[in-house]
Amino acid sequence: MLTPAALILALSGLAASFSLAPGPIDTSGPDDELPVTAITLYRSGVGYFERHGLVDGDADIQLTFAADQINDILKSMILLDLDGGRIESVGYGSREPIARRLASFGIDISDNPNMGELLERLRGAPVRLELPSGAVRGIVLGVELRTVPHEGGTYTAKFVNLVTDAGIKSIDLADLASMTIDDPELAGELNKALAALAEHRADRIKTVDIALRGSGARRIVAAYVHEMPVWKTSYRLVLPDGEANNSKGRRSDAGLPTIQGWAIVENTTDEDWIDVQLSLVAGRPISFQMDLYEPLHAYRPMIPVPTVPGVAPRVYGGGEQFRQLAELTKNAYKSNDEVVGRMARRSRLGGDFNVPATAPAEMEAMYAFSGDDMA
Repeated sequence: MLTPAALILALSGLAASFSLAPGPIDTSGPDDELPVTAITLYRSGVGYFERHGLVDGDADIQLTFAADQINDILKSMILLDLDGGRIESVGYGSREPIARRLASFGIDISDNPNMGELLERLRGAPVRLELPSGAVRGIVLGVELRTVPHEGGTYTAKFVNLVTDAGIKSIDLADLASMTIDDPELAGELNKALAALAEHRADRIKTVDIALRGSGARRIVAAYVHEMPVWKTSYRLVLPDGEANNSKGRRSDAGLPTIQGWAIVENTTDEDWIDVQLSLVAGRPISFQMDLYEPLHAYRPMIPVPTVPGVAPRVYGGGEQFRQLAELTKNAYKSNDEVVGRMARRSRLGGDFNVPATAPAEMEAMYAFSGDDMA
């Protein structure tokens, strides 16, 4: 039997198997129907566990794991019904990301807000603020930053604005001793968010429910891989007291020096290993982790609802305005100024250009005009 502690085993090679003798341990619990029968520990920090058991008819079996082992269990679990039954389902309690869960409450505390940020999120809520001068009740209007003079200099302070029966009052948060939310529903939302935070922190054990369906007695196998401490080795050199000869006067093996290899194995699970075939492998297979337990939410872009603009009326310019614009265009086209003339010609040919900062205002109006060829 290997209890949740350390066991030192003698090794004779790179890999070895051991059968651990049973002991007088009470193993009553949900895992009894599928006890661990074989374990293989690798030097890469993982262990392969194999469970065998018998069930009769329909059966529901629960296996318990540490919460940080669920990812490995979902990645590697194998279930077999060797006698004609079927595995109906495997269920486990999902865990929503704590930040997403906290953000769903009436008061979002997912980012650990300070008092000023919390009051900002309570805009419109009735509160009671305890100050050195007494209690003040009102509705939170908002929180603002102010520059306050202090000993020849200034500093920035946060003030909360409250709508009270006597008007709007500004209170320095540095004078705030305590705050009470007068809205029972909103205060209940804050308590629920804190309870969810405490539950997430204390949620260490998860159960995996296996539903087996069939008739008669059947052999069930469950196997999986999860993280385990790396088994370690140490060596001893045993020297004989003196030379020992056999009956023929030849040196016997008992008189030779002996090197012993020892393996140190830790059982960090919550279950005793009874009648377990233990194998220790010195190889280092590739080992990785993948987050399959926590729900992942893919980003989806927000697409606006398409709208069809109404038909706009056509607007025609006045005759005088059109004549002035045409005159400006002709003058610019014939301009002796190389830059202005080139820009006007490009405009006439439909080229793209930027109006320089030195261009006159009437040139900007000309370049923005779209009409017939006025050469």
